[in-house]
Amino acid sequence: MEFEGDLVKVVFVAKKDAKRVKDWLKVKDGMLSDQHRMCSSTDEQFPDCIAIPVISSHLDMNVHENNDILGGGLQQCPLKSKSSQFGSQSKQYHAELQSKEHTQDIDTRYKFNKIQETLLYVLDSMSIKKIFGAGESETLMLNIDKLCEAECPSKLQFFGDDRTLVLSEKALDYTDETSSFARFLASIVDDQQYDQFMDQVYAKLANDCRSFRIIRRCRIDANSGIRESNFAILWPRQDSIASLPRCGPKSLKWITVTENGIRQSFNLTRVMFCRGNYSEKLRFGTKLVQPDEVVLDMYAGIGYFTLPALVHGKARHVVACEWNDHAAEALRYNLVDNGVQARATVYVGDCRIVAKEQGLVNMFDRVSLGLLPSSEGGWATAVRALKRATGGWLHVHGNVPVKEANSWLEWLCIRVLDCARKEGLVNWVVLGSHLEKVKSFAPTVNHYVADVWLGPASQTVAGAAEMSSGTAAVVVDGRVVILNATVAAPSCALSDEGALCQAWMR
Repeated sequence: MEFEGDLVKVVFVAKKDAKRVKDWLKVKDGMLSDQHRMCSSTDEQFPDCIAIPVISSHLDMNVHENNDILGGGLQQCPLKSKSSQFGSQSKQYHAELQSKEHTQDIDTRYKFNKIQETLLYVLDSMSIKKIFGAGESETLMLNIDKLCEAECPSKLQFFGDDRTLVLSEKALDYTDETSSFARFLASIVDDQQYDQFMDQVYAKLANDCRSFRIIRRCRIDANSGIRESNFAILWPRQDSIASLPRCGPKSLKWITVTENGIRQSFNLTRVMFCRGNYSEKLRFGTKLVQPDEVVLDMYAGIGYFTLPALVHGKARHVVACEWNDHAAEALRYNLVDNGVQARATVYVGDCRIVAKEQGLVNMFDRVSLGLLPSSEGGWATAVRALKRATGGWLHVHGNVPVKEANSWLEWLCIRVLDCARKEGLVNWVVLGSHLEKVKSFAPTVNHYVADVWLGPASQTVAGAAEMSSGTAAVVVDGRVVILNATVAAPSCALSDEGALCQAWMR
């Protein structure tokens, strides 16, 4: 395996077609990488083939446009410029290791995981320590074996279409001098070599895992009003990839996650991604939103529910509000990338203020309130947004104690009915039709979505015809149960001052 160079996206072609495809890529402006050389394929799916490095954003296009291209992937490709500092010792690593008489004994006694094997590999390739040097072999092996699971995890996590490798907060962290990994690194590597050593570790890990980048999950700033991302990019370094822009959708910071046929791209260092909402996005787009509906997404993010409404639900139009500038940038890009921008309008800012300024009243068939831990502050705005003549649906997200789930739905319906009355909609009814569990948030707390219909009592929607004007009800085992006018507030309700006490979530 060629260890020098960078891990880049490539297309695989038969050797006889390599020159022709390379020439074709040259005339396709911007497709052929000018930083790396083509080389023999190391991918088992494409043996005896040539890997041609391409600009990452054009990989899918390349595969589909030229029949000579057999497929695409990630591979280490040599740089066109001067080769890397540490030479090619690592290419002979396995052969040298197998030549040692006691290799089998070491493999039997030490069950190294992928990260531990990588540390051993890079130490040898950089000649920092001789793995089988006099008296040092056992100490080195033992120290690697002693690295704790948190700092040297055996289970690796991947994220995104390019299999970005995600490390936990403590994994391979040498900045905390009290950690066992920092002490291990200090015992074998000079301070000046830390970054170089870790770059080689990351490069080897990425190559073996077929990952385009490696990121670290850090702590979330509890005081951040927009809950920015907690990811930091560890590898590759921006200055090592001259072909990628420093910002924008084609930069190293942006990642794409495809779900249910929808591409969602965003800046992973500034925007959080909700990975647990997969089934709810699908339900919203394929079962709830109906063709020709007008939908309001009050907390749109990068388009978690806006995109399914447009792509799968075939909504006539979606108005999406988002107050995080970075998420709004991604949302606009994703609308274009999925070809639905003509049926969407994006507003940046607090949805309650935007609704007043833009007159988002009496316009919508359906409103999504996908804010956690509570969207209670936006319920009145959502009610005002629904069409007066027909009413509509609210899909209200919230983190709720499991034991209070049913009472939360009842209380929600009473509160929404009160919002309608304050708007003069005294003939409206509210029906809690369904409560959907999205995922577990904590041992005793779940993320739920309540499907709530409200509108004139004359409308015949899911049991609402059985109700009298000005009443609220929930559906229990297929029966409509009328609620009392007063329902005790659950522990996850906002205070009178509009604050959320989160002690119940701990």
